[in-house]
Amino acid sequence: MPDKIDYLFCPNKQTPSLYESDTMKNTNKDPYFDVETISRLSLEIKEVKKDKFCQLPFCHTLEAESFGARIESDSYGIRINSPVLSKVEDLIDNISSPMESPRITRVKDSISILKNDDLQVIYELSGPFTILNGLLDSTTVYKGLVKKKQVMAIVLDLLKDHLINFSRDLIDLGVDIISISDSPVDISIVGPEKVKYIYDNFTREFFMELLKIADGKCLIYMCPKMARSLEEVGLIDLKRVNSLMNDYLSLKPAPRYIVTGACISRRNTDIGTRNMMQVESLK
Repeated sequence: MPDKIDYLFCPNKQTPSLYESDTMKNTNKDPYFDVETISRLSLEIKEVKKDKFCQLPFCHTLEAESFGARIESDSYGIRINSPVLSKVEDLIDNISSPMESPRITRVKDSISILKNDDLQVIYELSGPFTILNGLLDSTTVYKGLVKKKQVMAIVLDLLKDHLINFSRDLIDLGVDIISISDSPVDISIVGPEKVKYIYDNFTREFFMELLKIADGKCLIYMCPKMARSLEEVGLIDLKRVNSLMNDYLSLKPAPRYIVTGACISRRNTDIGTRNMMQVESLK
């Protein structure tokens, strides 16, 4: 019987330690206010969690903001304010330009600082529908997968190219792990047919290109919810790896295949000590 991934619910991405850190207690700043704040916060969270890695970013809004999403930040967290577009067709113009924003530039600069201090860094990359839901009402996005398939195919291709270019920048900066998640399109939400459509129009080619540019310099980690969805519809094969999560994530050179398992945000818990899974093939 083939290996099956342990399906685990995601922890809250905006960890309480972000707002309990000394940096945030002593200032009313946005966590992304400046490069120094980002670097210091990431390091403080690492120390509070007794972690091996500094983890960035602090939320799943940065990529959407780089395409024009409205973001707000307060003591309750960092989130999308309201949609900026009304039609699926509007997405094409909005995401035709490169990913740029002051915050995303600061995060890149903070990675340089952390790497210069010989620290290991994980970047948690938002997938396409996490980004699109920051620009457009989620109901409209989901309807687009049914009624506007040709438009959505163009949108997904544009996002693939942008995210590959952004990932190339992260690898050049020395990021140790790129973790990819896209919870709005879990199979329990969109069903198997849409999971297959997204795989054909984004996921397969994205991961294949990402593995090429990573080339042992950076480990590629797939969110277990994404892996579970793809496995359930027969689009990937998984093989259990005889190594614990915390040990495996530090391998150098990094494995030249996609890794999954427990949620990467829980790697320092008892869940994070479970064995890893290797994505053996993208079909």
